[in-house]
Amino acid sequence: MAKRGSGKNGKKTVWTVLAVVSVLILIVCGVSIARQVIQIQQQRQLDGEMSQIARPSQDPSATPVPTATPDPSAAQDPSASPTTAPVAQEIDFDALHEQNDEIVAWITLDGTVIDYPILCRPEDDAYYHTHNVKGQEAVAGAIYIQGSYNSTDFSDFHTVIYGHNMRDGSMFAALHKFEDEDFFNEHDTVVIYTPTQRLTYTIFAAYPRDDAHLMRKFDYSSAEGRQAFLDEIATHTDGHFRDVELTTDSNIITLSTCIGSADDQRYIVQAVLTEAAPVQG
Repeated sequence: MAKRGSGKNGKKTVWTVLAVVSVLILIVCGVSIARQVIQIQQQRQLDGEMSQIARPSQDPSATPVPTATPDPSAAQDPSASPTTAPVAQEIDFDALHEQNDEIVAWITLDGTVIDYPILCRPEDDAYYHTHNVKGQEAVAGAIYIQGSYNSTDFSDFHTVIYGHNMRDGSMFAALHKFEDEDFFNEHDTVVIYTPTQRLTYTIFAAYPRDDAHLMRKFDYSSAEGRQAFLDEIATHTDGHFRDVELTTDSNIITLSTCIGSADDQRYIVQAVLTEAAPVQG
């Protein structure tokens, strides 16, 4: 009888331990989920705050930016910039730099919620993968470029801009909208504001690809390397494409984000610079 009782007590102990462990796991998971929810809410609040800082209310009495008289000779020159007249500066970089002087630009993407500062920490390419615009650790990170590979004035032949694919639709999750052919056909514009320019890009491709580091894969210092990059784009057929002229002298941006169901793949949207305007004011 004693042995039977001992066996029952042992089983009860095991079930008690399992129950306690299960409860602890539920608590840990609950805390983790709650933390992520709080971070997402904080991120939304931060995004709204940065937008308000970036676009202060305009003074209606402010002097309008003068429009330059077109130069007929420039219009006849096919190599001339599509836009030479200055435009008003829509982003208050002075105010943004009071928050973080590593804000190098601002990006907006037609038809999406993407309207964010772009950051760059030259000495740490991965910093903004895990930190927000305030420099706080955050699952959403920030939109960023890698200073080891790209110039902060977006003058490179190819610039890669990174952002997380957040479940709440923030950051670069909206890139996945371009998986829909109708959406791709109806939205073709990316605008990047820098302290000195407004850069307008035309989207020419949106497709999934492997997670190869695109800035390491090709030698952009040579015309042959740049052409190899352009040729490689043409090999992708599982996506949507727009007929836009691309040359080894183009300025191309790649917006890159994760694919939730495939850790070894990325979804990218690519665009080419079609208008560059100096800003004033």
